[in-house]
Amino acid sequence: APRRAAKPAPKPKPPSSGPPIIIVPSAATARLNMYNAAAFLERGVFTPPDACMAAAAPKPPTALISRTLALPDGAPPKRYLVTDDASKFGKDEWRRVAAVVVGGAAWQFKGWPFKGAPDGDTVSLFSAARGLYLHYGDDAPPAAVKAWNVARFALHRGERHRDRSVAAALWKAVDEFLAARGRGGRGGGGRGRRLQRRVGDTSAPHRHPPPRPAPSP
Repeated sequence: APRRAAKPAPKPKPPSSGPPIIIVPSAATARLNMYNAAAFLERGVFTPPDACMAAAAPKPPTALISRTLALPDGAPPKRYLVTDDASKFGKDEWRRVAAVVVGGAAWQFKGWPFKGAPDGDTVSLFSAARGLYLHYGDDAPPAAVKAWNVARFALHRGERHRDRSVAAALWKAVDEFLAARGRGGRGGGGRGRRLQRRVGDTSAPHRHPPPRPAPSP
């Protein structure tokens, strides 16, 4: 009888493509949103969002930035995609999320694939992406922010010359978080495995191999 042709091996899934993603709040009251995020993250220049709106500055839906802040001397710039809308994200985009700038309300996480996040339980979310919160030093962070695992950065009113150092500290926190999880560098690469477990079925337990039987006496 003629042999049946062997089934071709399944094609491996392509790695995550595109730059890492930074999600910022959509709220106009947030200290960092799409009105001012690109200038602050890229150059350390902070302009209050209300000043941007008063100047009739357009609000971009996304921003592709080229980061040079807090990088080693001679290192090439790193690209990041900044957005405040994750409603159409698929698994690839969620694997690329490096950090989330929070506004202080859990509704920001509505529809996100992290168990409990829309209700304020952000353990899964901030285990997968670095949580960040930007505020004026004389403004107390909301109680929810104090309870979340987010790094807080204080801006100084009327002291714009200090903004660049705040932005550099923010990037350092992101870099350390990603490095600790083997997610350094650009794009997805090998950093998606940890996050892939959380995207889709966040309640699935981690499976361990069964214990070996004890040796016979």
